[in-house]
Amino acid sequence: MYEGATEVRIILDSGMELSDEQVDAALQRWIDFSVEYGVSAVFDAGLPGDMAFHEKVYKRLVELDKQGKLPVYVDGSLVVNAERDADEGLKELKRIQREYNSEHLKVHTMKIFMDGTQKIHTAAMVTPYVDVHTTGSTAFSAEGIAKVLKELNEANLDLHLHTVGERASRTVLDGVEMAKKEMGDNLHVRVTCAHLEIECDDDLKRFAKLGVFANFTPHWHSGDPAIAATWLGEERSKKQFRCKSVWDSGATVAWSSDNIVFMGHGSGHDPLDYRKDQELPVHRSRQSIPA
Repeated sequence: MYEGATEVRIILDSGMELSDEQVDAALQRWIDFSVEYGVSAVFDAGLPGDMAFHEKVYKRLVELDKQGKLPVYVDGSLVVNAERDADEGLKELKRIQREYNSEHLKVHTMKIFMDGTQKIHTAAMVTPYVDVHTTGSTAFSAEGIAKVLKELNEANLDLHLHTVGERASRTVLDGVEMAKKEMGDNLHVRVTCAHLEIECDDDLKRFAKLGVFANFTPHWHSGDPAIAATWLGEERSKKQFRCKSVWDSGATVAWSSDNIVFMGHGSGHDPLDYRKDQELPVHRSRQSIPA
């Protein structure tokens, strides 16, 4: 479903070997960076896999907050990997919310990886990839999304979803529509679809209609359409990252740095890239952004 599962496991397992002092030192470097560049709040969208490492970090964040050393607000989450895990995931999310709750750390969001990425053909599509003729798959059905929305609503929790392909976000929108038909104005869950690399024309106006937040990732908006055309086809490759179209429909649109991109880890990019990323949806090229 999502790429990099093996690498994520290695990262998480290695992280568990770190002492509290090592975790605190790493967190302090991040805090110093955030304070220096004016970052006052972040959303931790989580990584797929065991929550043990996340809890290790959240525990240290709470301790730092008690000591008055956490000046940045952290909005945490718990990742659910498949529809069959939703019930257990909700129980865990409620537990983590209770146990890791301080002035600057709150955990009240379920994170779902609805699909993967385009390059390895795991992003869920309505129209098949032109090179391999598959469509990918989604972690949840529309009915599964509607069900979890009702349960999150009862618990006063929110939902954040990784949605790269057109079918991933369409499935979420369908699920929200189902839940709204049943619950009407009593549905208060804040639903966010992240990335939204490609959308069907018919779905562009549904974000506003259904009150779903459209969260784009500017860092990826500088990709060459000619390369994407090898798996999307020429016409569809030119219809990626349509944040203005969604904005013009009246939807709430947000831009996010996408986790590791925030600090430029492994990319060779300047740590200030997250600022430059704000210009990428306009220029669609890093070369055209002033230094």
